[in-house]
Amino acid sequence: MTGALRTHGLRVDLGGRTVLDDIGVDIAAGATTAIVGPNGSGKSTLLRCLARLQDHRGAVTLDGEDVRRMPARAFARRVALLPQAPIAPDNLTIVDLVTRGRDPYRRWYDQWSSADEAVVHEAIERTGLTDLADRPLETLSGGQRQRAWVALALAQSADVLLLDEPTTYLDIAHQLDVLETVAELQRERGMTVVMVLHDLGLAVRYADHIVAVHGGAIAAAGPAGSVVTPELLRTVFGIDASLLEDPRTGRPVIVPHRAVRSRD
Repeated sequence: MTGALRTHGLRVDLGGRTVLDDIGVDIAAGATTAIVGPNGSGKSTLLRCLARLQDHRGAVTLDGEDVRRMPARAFARRVALLPQAPIAPDNLTIVDLVTRGRDPYRRWYDQWSSADEAVVHEAIERTGLTDLADRPLETLSGGQRQRAWVALALAQSADVLLLDEPTTYLDIAHQLDVLETVAELQRERGMTVVMVLHDLGLAVRYADHIVAVHGGAIAAAGPAGSVVTPELLRTVFGIDASLLEDPRTGRPVIVPHRAVRSRD
C-alpha cells in the first residue's frame, strides 16, 4: 500500500522562535491520522511540512522518498491539500473548481480528454454535488463548499489527502457531513488521510491514529483509542475530563469537567 509519510528530525524556526523541534512521526498508509493540539502548538505547521509548503530542517519522506526532491508535478499527483479557508475567484462553479484537479496530469498544450471528464464527474458525484455542479461557490453553504474542495482533491487522484482544519466555521451538522464524506472516500479508495482538527472529540471519532502536538514536540502518537487519556487531556489540552465509551463505536467520548490553570 502506498502513501506512507514519515518525518525525521523535523525542525521549523519562525521569527526567531522554534515552532517544531526534532519531530519524528510515522503516518500509516491507507489510514486516517488526526493531528491535534492546543492553539500555537505547531500542528498546522507540521501539516504544511508534509505538504512541502514550509521550509524546515530534517526530512519528510513519502514512501521513502524525500518530498523535496520530487518534481512538483509528480508530488501533486501523489498528495492533495485542502488548506484552511481556501479562496477561489468569484463566480467559479463547482465543476470549474474540480476541473483544476486534473492540472498535474496535463500540460498547457494537452487537450481535455474523456478520461479527465470521467474523473471530474466521479469526484463531483462521490461528494454528493452533482445537482449543484454549475453553481458558483459563493452561493453554497459552508458544508457544500468544503465538499467541493474535497472533490477537487479527489480529482487529483492522489494517494494522500491533507486537510487543515476542514471543519472550521462549520456548524455541527456540516462538520459531520464533511468528515463523513472524507471517511467514506477513505474507506472506498484506501487513501492516506491526514487532518488537523481542533475538536478532539471529532478526531477520536474519525481518526484511526492520533498525533498530539504540544509546545512544538510530539506529546503522544498512536491508535486513537489508546492515545487519548485523562493525563493527556490535562497536560496537553489543559482540562480535567473523564472518558466514556461510545456504545455504537466503542471509541472514547470525552466529558470535560473544568479547565486547568496551567498546561506547563
